[in-house]
Amino acid sequence: MIQLREYILQLSKDAQSVALMSHINPDGDGFCASLALQRYLKCQGILAPIIVDDLKLKRFDYLTAEAQLLVYTPEQEFGLIIVLDCNSMDRLGQRADLILKAQDVLVIDHHQKENHVIPHRYMYIEPSHVSTGVILHLALYTDIIRLEPQDRLFIAECIYTTILNDTNNFVNANTNAEVYEIGAELCKWGLKTYQTYQKYFQNYASLELRFIGETLSTIELVDDNRVLFMHSDIAMQDHNGMEKTSPIGMTRWVQGTSDIDVIVYLREEETETYKVSLRSPKINVNAIAAKYGGGGHISASGCTIKGKLSAIKTALNLDIQAALTHYDSLYGSVSPNR
Repeated sequence: MIQLREYILQLSKDAQSVALMSHINPDGDGFCASLALQRYLKCQGILAPIIVDDLKLKRFDYLTAEAQLLVYTPEQEFGLIIVLDCNSMDRLGQRADLILKAQDVLVIDHHQKENHVIPHRYMYIEPSHVSTGVILHLALYTDIIRLEPQDRLFIAECIYTTILNDTNNFVNANTNAEVYEIGAELCKWGLKTYQTYQKYFQNYASLELRFIGETLSTIELVDDNRVLFMHSDIAMQDHNGMEKTSPIGMTRWVQGTSDIDVIVYLREEETETYKVSLRSPKINVNAIAAKYGGGGHISASGCTIKGKLSAIKTALNLDIQAALTHYDSLYGSVSPNR
């Protein structure tokens, strides 16, 4: 952590220009960790815009009033790129070009190493931490506690949002003593945790609730009801006025179902192009996602697959059945929750 802090500061000070970015379709960890680091660097006299694909980031309005966001254009070039919550070139979209043009690249992530790892000067990856925001908190703590109260509080809200996102409000299996200790520390900085929870998780518009309901209505159970598939398509998103980044954590609506071992949610982003979210308390879904160029964690991972919905579901189900068969051969088929 000491070395990570030194790299962040030294590389940022030495670079002629600095930019931050996370993966495509930014979530509450990658984007909010970027916001936290941007404010931290600003307090050190270093300006670092966050490079995004577009400004459809409505769900983060409570944190972006003073943020410097730049929409990616091909002519952009920066001396140092800091990538957060992502270690694969495949997950950067068009912005991967900025990596190739940068003089230095720093990667900070808590996911397993994925395909096509980002070329870098320095990389810090530690999957034991629940979020990239937690990594920043630990690495920069001695500096953050000396910041002005308003800056410290802003960073606290960003870090807490990363925890909310990646622990699903402290209910996922990755929730541990560390996140509770950090949460308590953030409260000492003035954070009102219930307010952040409401802003992030209870900020639903009526049309978004309708979209969630329509998605849940697509639930299909296979393999003796052990695997749950659900999906949303472009038409569903359009008639509910949804942006790509609006629906978050769709799998959280079905997690914890007593007789389900694997959850698969497919969201159509472009015609016959689906973003896939995989969740399981049993099998290694990261291995399945990696097969399709994605990645993440053993129990929660994702990827993007092109093709017809039926064909994608068939292919994924074959992979899942193979993984479940292997699991059953080791531990038996009876779920601890059954």
